Amino acid sequence: MRENELNTLLRSVLLDGLVSHQLPGVAVKRSNQPTDQGVDSGPCLYFFVVNHHRYGSPRRSDEWDDANASMVHTETQWIETTYQITGSVLQDPANLESPTANDLVFHASAILQSDAAIARLQSAGVGVYRITEGRNIFFKNDRDQYEASPSFDITLTHRDITVTTTPVVSSVEIKITRV
Repeated sequence: MRENELNTLLRSVLLDGLVSHQLPGVAVKRSNQPTDQGVDSGPCLYFFVVNHHRYGSPRRSDEWDDANASMVHTETQWIETTYQITGSVLQDPANLESPTANDLVFHASAILQSDAAIARLQSAGVGVYRITEGRNIFFKNDRDQYEASPSFDITLTHRDITVTTTPVVSSVEIKITRV
């Protein structure tokens, strides 16, 4: 599975889960995109890939394809992809009913551990390996106010499959020559 496919799957699982958690107005976006300028004005979850880790060694198999008269070589490698998911909400101290950035991150973590999300990910060939503890870092925003930037990491397991074909050798010529 390629990174963009994994990104699309993760985003759709989070969006559907947010609706079921009564948080339908929360945007889910990839972080650090070249076209983004500033933070969203509404509540938002951001995600980005921290790293890809190859697990074990590739499984290799060869099968003969009668129809195309070629050898099909398949290499399957397990990959652990770690994402960081961060929440962002412009907080209004007067409105105590609106969700905080911590609330968004807490719900995102719960969504990704739910039976529905795990079943949906597994049906696409993706497993949830680990979800880490949440972090809550504070920083000064562009309005010189302290703002929370809570986050957690999730490691997903999936396979990277590479298939190549080798045509059959049509003739062999044996020559004995002097060296």
